[in-house]
Amino acid sequence: MCTFFQDDAAFERQSTLFALEIADVVLINMWCKDIGLEHAASRPLLKTVFQVIKRSSKQPKKTLLFVIRDHTKTPLERLKKFIFEDIEKIWDAVPEPEKTTLYEFFKVEITALPSYEFQEVEFKEQAHW
Repeated sequence: MCTFFQDDAAFERQSTLFALEIADVVLINMWCKDIGLEHAASRPLLKTVFQVIKRSSKQPKKTLLFVIRDHTKTPLERLKKFIFEDIEKIWDAVPEPEKTTLYEFFKVEITALPSYEFQEVEFKEQAHW
């Protein structure tokens, strides 16, 4: 069982390396209800992304695009604040040879979509379906 998780982590790291080399945008698709949760909010993935970026040579600035699915009544500005606080904590927790900021490497954008199931018309309008 332990081997499975080690293989899974190695695959995640290699996939992240590959994606970061070829992508200009890293899209994090998350449910609104999962903001602040460890695994559901993609914290382990973000930690891997940040580790790779901090260890690599200078790369062009990437865009981290968070898409919040099934946006609730919580104001988007409040959700953005939570996400920015989370990603800054994750960035600061990753060791690095010299002090850098997240924003030297990433442009961060956050958008929200209504529920497809309950607000199909609004979802399709906002998603440009």
